[in-house]
Amino acid sequence: TQVTLPTLANGHPYMPNDIEIGADNKIWIATTNSASYEDGGGAIFASSDGVNFELKYTVQGGGKRTEIAVSATDPDKIYVLTDHNAVPVIIFKTENGFATNPTSMSLPNDADFNIPSNDFTRGQAWYDLMIAVDPSDDDIVYVGGVDAFRSSDGGNTWQQISKWTSGNGQPGNISFVHADQHELVFNPEDPDKGVMVTDGGVFYASSFESSVSSPSAINARKWDYNTTQFYNAAIGQDTNNEILMAGAQDNGTFVKSHAAPGTNIFSSMQGGDGMRCFIDKDGQYSIASFPNNYFNRYGVSGGYQASLLAESNGFFDNPADLDDNLDILYTNASTSSENRISRVLDVNGSHPKSYLTDDLLLGQPTAFKVSPYTTTSSTLFVGTTRGNLFRLDHAEGTPVWNKITGPDFFGSISAINFGANEDEIMVTFHNYGVQSIWFTDDGGLTWQDKEGDFPDIPVKAIMMNPLLNNEVIIGTNLGVWYTKNFNDSNPHWMQAQNGMQNVKVTGFDLRTSDNKVVAATYGRGLFTGYFTQYPAGITEQNQADSGIKIFPSLVTNGILHVQTDKNIGKTQIHIFDLQGKMILSKSVVLNQNTNTIPIHLHAGIYFVNIHAENISFSQKIIVE
Repeated sequence: TQVTLPTLANGHPYMPNDIEIGADNKIWIATTNSASYEDGGGAIFASSDGVNFELKYTVQGGGKRTEIAVSATDPDKIYVLTDHNAVPVIIFKTENGFATNPTSMSLPNDADFNIPSNDFTRGQAWYDLMIAVDPSDDDIVYVGGVDAFRSSDGGNTWQQISKWTSGNGQPGNISFVHADQHELVFNPEDPDKGVMVTDGGVFYASSFESSVSSPSAINARKWDYNTTQFYNAAIGQDTNNEILMAGAQDNGTFVKSHAAPGTNIFSSMQGGDGMRCFIDKDGQYSIASFPNNYFNRYGVSGGYQASLLAESNGFFDNPADLDDNLDILYTNASTSSENRISRVLDVNGSHPKSYLTDDLLLGQPTAFKVSPYTTTSSTLFVGTTRGNLFRLDHAEGTPVWNKITGPDFFGSISAINFGANEDEIMVTFHNYGVQSIWFTDDGGLTWQDKEGDFPDIPVKAIMMNPLLNNEVIIGTNLGVWYTKNFNDSNPHWMQAQNGMQNVKVTGFDLRTSDNKVVAATYGRGLFTGYFTQYPAGITEQNQADSGIKIFPSLVTNGILHVQTDKNIGKTQIHIFDLQGKMILSKSVVLNQNTNTIPIHLHAGIYFVNIHAENISFSQKIIVE
């Protein structure tokens, strides 16, 4: 049931930002600026019944973020930490429930370089802002921005208790804790212990009191706790050395050679926020990026080589694509006054930069895709914030702009991909309340809605099985979904929950030699899987009416027998392991009665798929 807060004098609603429960069970609410009206921030309400709320105080000049912390023993003692229009951050407290104006407190001074004394959040108070009060002693207060601080005298003085990196002028007698503090939770039986929540995961404090002078008082707690938020990922084309690369929120860009399931030790390629990344299909170089339009070239397994772009335009997570046939990088380079595309030619050489724009480009680019089917020139497809889709012929030279927007496209285009040829184009949207999945087989002359029974969930990525064009996967806010009947007018969509949970999937990349897919998730790391010639779900048994029998189900001598009730002729036999990886592929001729098929596999459980004209059959076997 919606709780109704009072409204502003102009009738605009307040937007709650933080909710706390006082020592007397009174409910305290702080607000942030409304996203619609950009007002109402910095208000503090209280309620004794959860129904009627009274405005207790308004932070004049407060706006984007207001955090409150209440005493566990004194119902009238409240601390407030907020961003401010005049100065970046202010801290104050009331000891009489705002009966009089609150008292301002001093600010902690972060010892790190480039963090001003009046802003320990380094301009990020809208994002990394934390305040907490010790439940046993309300004069002990903790605040966090980039780093964390402790006061034992009610906020009159502060001591730094964490540092986010070595050196940088920071004291060496405190613990490393990842940058950007979001929460601090006390052990209810011993409030000198607790956990801190950061952009780098969870950190455990064995003693907050000791943390002001001990480099070992706070330690990371991340074993088997996978929360890495990847914006994008890439997979190398070399099957003998699987290389995975991914850009992570506030944790840089990582690369892993000889990657294997279950391994999570990646090498850091570059720090900061890791964004879009690419691995050249010929294995000559890779590209990593920072927020906005900063792109660097590296060796395929790391090693900085050159800055390709260094511009503060574009989006925070800036869309881009690489034409690695012609070594051209395309990115969004829009500014507040102009929508445009950056083009970097000769990425692996002198990398000259230029801009592309057109009167048709009325919104910022949100998705790029270079056609893999045109290799002697660069055919670039661009989606925008306004739902427009363009094809740029000869984007490597003087582009010819073609608008191929569908008549029912609404919202921002999130992804573009191709089917069996350049005329088969798939487009997705990541808005609610719109049709999210579209397909054309005539180059954009007409468009087909392929949402089918898919729920109203944002879609971030799309890819067609190159071996089975009726099967398509999509990356969504609730994991990977797939359909086996994409060619139908109303496809049936199902979740592919074989190892992945309900987590936002931000992108796919494909290794074309064996059709291995890497999926980047925003919160659960990286996942890989394979496309096969058969629809997802290789474990399905299809014995009925097939006239096929496989025996024995327990194989001990490397020989599999396939019995049929008729001459089938040319047949494909594929064997998969439990992870869906194709282990063996044979082309055989199946005649009536028993056929002997040699299979020399390691011990384990496998699925045998038999596929011929009008026949599809699967069965599980065990090899000893």
